[in-house]
Amino acid sequence: TIVKLHVPADAKVNLGGNDTNGKGTLRTFRTTQLKAGDRWSDYTIRVTSKVNGQLVSKDRTISVEAGSTNELTFEFDESTVAKR
Repeated sequence: TIVKLHVPADAKVNLGGNDTNGKGTLRTFRTTQLKAGDRWSDYTIRVTSKVNGQLVSKDRTISVEAGSTNELTFEFDESTVAKR
């Protein structure tokens, strides 16, 4: 089972409540914990990145099935943070 995330290079990634280590704009996570026919429902992915000097987090919740490949893109830009 694979989860691929396209994120800003400096982003922090949390999968299912667990902080991960990793660098770069493509993060690939694999698990063998799911057996054939198993599924993790409501699997939350949180990506945090700095935008205009502020930390901004985005969450997505997906279902992960054994043997599947899931690919998501988390985009952060200046318009996601209100300016004063």
